[in-house]
Amino acid sequence: MRTAFLFGALLMAASSLGCSLETIPFVRPSPRSYALPRLVRQCLDGFAEPSAVTIEDYGAEPRRPLRFVPVKERLAKMALVKEDADGKLEVERVLHLSWDAQGGHGQHCYKFELRGALDEALEEESGPVMGVLGIGPHGALMVGTDALDDASYDVEGQLLHRIGFSQPLLPAEPVGVGARWVYATDGHLRGEFVDLRMTYQLLEMTGTKLRLSMDQEVDRPAQTVRGRKGEGTRVEAERRRYRALMEVDLVKAPLPTVRFFDAEGREVEQIVVGWSDG
Repeated sequence: MRTAFLFGALLMAASSLGCSLETIPFVRPSPRSYALPRLVRQCLDGFAEPSAVTIEDYGAEPRRPLRFVPVKERLAKMALVKEDADGKLEVERVLHLSWDAQGGHGQHCYKFELRGALDEALEEESGPVMGVLGIGPHGALMVGTDALDDASYDVEGQLLHRIGFSQPLLPAEPVGVGARWVYATDGHLRGEFVDLRMTYQLLEMTGTKLRLSMDQEVDRPAQTVRGRKGEGTRVEAERRRYRALMEVDLVKAPLPTVRFFDAEGREVEQIVVGWSDG
């Protein structure tokens, strides 16, 4: 009774003020969006320590520490570009990103939406793939998707490989132009054992803008890769050698724009990021 009285009083007050109460439209959330809080938490819990790199040359003076301190509330589009069947570069995926949260260790987390990656009927039913992409203060990247079904789980694996091999890893110590450092690891990436070595060189440093080169060596022995449901897929040994040019802004454009070249100097892949204010 009291609730009905209060609601009636509100209606009378609104009428006397010459305004009307309108129903707030309800937007049904995508089933995939329910995974986002968990993915944001994983992002916030990560990046406690910088990736271990070995500095081979500290570069010229002046040297300074390099840290990612992104501007908050920014929007971005990340285009993943790759060769088509005719050897021409074409846009394969576009991620729409928005800044979401900052963790206690300086990591920043961006929610993203990826349309067109699923079968049209599936995307119509459950919405586009959604996920979180994070960057730590030393450039380490993480990416996770809703993985609601096998199709979006496969997309997550593709993003992990593409983005995971494009990290602008920075040393903890101060460096200058010409500095060179190495990141090497052997371990599992989404059930696949790989031996990875990245050699970075700082080519230019203007304010917060950096231009890096990266020589990447990826060795994968023949193995059986376990899938989401424990099934095994046999893959052959593979060795990849790439050279990449990478541009970032430690404040305004922390996610890297990268161009990959094969051993013959032919451009085979790009990651292009465009930024705008939120």
